Amino acid sequence: MAEVRHRVRVFVYRYAERQPNYLLLRSAQGIEGFWTPIHGPIGFGEKLEVAIRREVMDDAGLGRPEELIDLQMPSRWVVGDEEIVEWNFGFKTAPT
Repeated sequence: MAEVRHRVRVFVYRYAERQPNYLLLRSAQGIEGFWTPIHGPIGFGEKLEVAIRREVMDDAGLGRPEELIDLQMPSRWVVGDEEIVEWNFGFKTAPT
């Protein structure tokens, strides 16, 4: 039986001149790293919104979202004896 791990993937964006601008980060793997949305684990008993805010604050230093959108597109895959469930959200920031 596979161990299930839950993660969040957060697409941080803002509107500038009526068009969205997205924040992508590159992992610490240097030149071989990929540009991705913010992502990370959900702690045991942690609520989705708390995990989202924690990851965004840790990775980008951003506080409360102007709007938090559940994209209703969970991803699920199995790697060896682990099953990963990733919850996708949009995180709208205020324009600067």
